Amino acid sequence: MSRSERTDKELLLMLYERMRPYRSYFIVAIISMVFLSGLTSLQAYLIKPILDKIFIEKNQFYFELLPIVIFIVFLGKGICYYFSQYFLELVGQSIVRDFRRDIFRHVQSLSTSFFHAHSTGELMSRIFGDVAMVQSTISSASIGMIRDSLQIISLVGLIFYLDWQFAIFCFGFILVAFAPVILFSRMHRRLGKSRQEVSATISKVMLEAIQGNIIIKAFSMEQAEILKFVRVLDDLFQVSLKSVRVDKISHVIMELIGGIGIIAIIMYGGGQVMNGTSSTGTFFSFLAALLMTYEPIKGITKLNSSIQQGLASLHRITWLLDQRPEIQDREDAVELPPFTREISFKEVKFDYGNPEHAILKGVDLTIARGSRVAIVGHSGSGKTTLANLLPRFFDIRDGSIQIDDHDIRQVTIASLRQQISLVTQNTVLFNDTVRNNIAYGAPDSSEEEIRRIAAQANALEFIEALPDGFDTLIGEAGVRISGGQRQRLAVARAFLKNAPILILDEATSALDTQSEKAVQTAIEQLMVGRTVIIIAHRLSTVESADQIIVMKEGVVIERGTHNELLANPESAYRRLYRMQGEEGD
Repeated sequence: MSRSERTDKELLLMLYERMRPYRSYFIVAIISMVFLSGLTSLQAYLIKPILDKIFIEKNQFYFELLPIVIFIVFLGKGICYYFSQYFLELVGQSIVRDFRRDIFRHVQSLSTSFFHAHSTGELMSRIFGDVAMVQSTISSASIGMIRDSLQIISLVGLIFYLDWQFAIFCFGFILVAFAPVILFSRMHRRLGKSRQEVSATISKVMLEAIQGNIIIKAFSMEQAEILKFVRVLDDLFQVSLKSVRVDKISHVIMELIGGIGIIAIIMYGGGQVMNGTSSTGTFFSFLAALLMTYEPIKGITKLNSSIQQGLASLHRITWLLDQRPEIQDREDAVELPPFTREISFKEVKFDYGNPEHAILKGVDLTIARGSRVAIVGHSGSGKTTLANLLPRFFDIRDGSIQIDDHDIRQVTIASLRQQISLVTQNTVLFNDTVRNNIAYGAPDSSEEEIRRIAAQANALEFIEALPDGFDTLIGEAGVRISGGQRQRLAVARAFLKNAPILILDEATSALDTQSEKAVQTAIEQLMVGRTVIIIAHRLSTVESADQIIVMKEGVVIERGTHNELLANPESAYRRLYRMQGEEGD
């Protein structure tokens, strides 16, 4: 579950809280910016003595002094610019680093059901695209906003010092100049949100096309996928064009307001110089300060688009951070003691959020320690779902699952899963070395132990034949080795965990006969001394099970040994067995 969408004020407060560990750097940057703004105003003010004292009065002292002052001013501006930019960038990059760390950590904590409900492309877009947009906002837009705001304050102060009456007149134009910022803010926000959503769709389409490239080629669907991608690209193109139009229209309005302001200044200030009530230097200094004020105002207007897009991205990021895992430790959860007696499923009911389409409808099952229990049935009967409930990948709706009379919802998730190993049909390996994949979850394992485990998993021979042996990189998802070799590495990984409970979810169903024999040999070794739950499609792999559970539409319809179930001519297991041709063999 997640909380309602945060307001802009809450988002800004959150950013402030994330900035607190780096506030000393931020203070240094702000102080540098204050000095930078003051020196910029002094730069504008120096126009007055340059014109009045040097070019009009021909004052020798000012002629010798002002070049030194100007040099110091520009040197000071350069130093202040460096410190302000560096430390603000340091703060921005630090906040973004923390964001990425926290998002990744949080995503790892979310329940399996969350990943079923949201596509990989969508999540990747939020983690990378949205965070990149926030990084741009913090590192560039916010820096520009602070710098330009301080510069406006400093230059407005100079303008009032030079001619406060004229400054009040001009200040009205400055207020008008801010009108486009307010006018276009909502449009920028809405377009920024649309842009990020379309970007997420592009990521999803691209990821699916890359992951499913074999199927795309097999069905000659390259053109269809290209057209699908082009359509979402066109959507992004249209949203981007709308954003550009809004941005440029606001720029045109700013230019128009600026032009009107300059005309008014020349008419008013020029008249004062002609009447002798103001000096030429004062007028040009005033004009320079006002022009220099106009630039940061225009800069803030331009930055508004980036800030609004950043806020839209921040909303999407906080939405992800606000998601709460459905599977959590209870406050009174205890450590699960070592497994000693039995696992029991009592009236277990489960559905994926829709009670009208229940997957399990009251399953009762007892598994004694050290026994092998096979669960068979047609696809969709609830076999894998039942196995996934034991390590709490999902939580049951009704009933209970107990290990030695401990309800698994009353123990810590870590202590529960520590006692369960899992080998699935779709082997998950990482783009790392063979050694690190075997030792995944036990990185401190010795070389001798890893080699021993590889031998037990019937994998040592093929590993030593690889170009770099245990140091061979196996590629993304293990694409550089065969399916049978991948499964044997998965078995070795489960061996090394050495958990007392083992779940085999159709671990050999996707393999050819030769690979299946090699993997089955490894699995037979792995099952010794463990309590095993076997989810099987090929019934030949479960003949030696101590108990076979036959499921249909979420209920257990038969149970017994292989011979007992075959002996009943009306049993569903016998029909399944004959359909696979095993009885004739």
